[in-house]
Amino acid sequence: MEIKVTSNTGLSAFKAFVRASTFKRFNPVKCLIAFAAVWFLLLAATIGLILIGGAGSECILLLILLALAAFMWLYMYFGLPIIMYKSQQQLRNMKAECTFKDNEILISGTNGLISDESVVSYLAVTKVIETSGYFFIYINKISAFILDKAGITDENICNIRAKLSSVQSVKYILCKY
Repeated sequence: MEIKVTSNTGLSAFKAFVRASTFKRFNPVKCLIAFAAVWFLLLAATIGLILIGGAGSECILLLILLALAAFMWLYMYFGLPIIMYKSQQQLRNMKAECTFKDNEILISGTNGLISDESVVSYLAVTKVIETSGYFFIYINKISAFILDKAGITDENICNIRAKLSSVQSVKYILCKY
């Protein structure tokens, strides 16, 4: 049975890809909120120590570490997806058509600048991350095909999930967000 789907890869797809790759099974928004809560508690404790007179070099070092941690988290959550999107000029706004066959995936894509076709065996797929909005089908550790689930029927989503999760060599991660 063949399943044909079309998908677009815009900035929102790159954001979802980076966040799914970075946070794996954890909801990125909840992780950001949890980090912010812990960060503010540590900041309040450090300021409290400074105000009661314990403003030694440890407090200054802790403030510097808190600032670096905040910068890194904000960079990973907000900056990195945009930087990746801008660096992938040839892949921006790629319109892909994927055909899931019995033992391979036919992928063709175009965005006006380039046009490409690939045939990927299910055995070549190393990992699949599925979120509520996307399938990320990895063909190596850092490269993945992005499929937007918005244009796919629920029946086809179940069929795609069954095909990809039935392959022995594929690590399948189903995210709840």
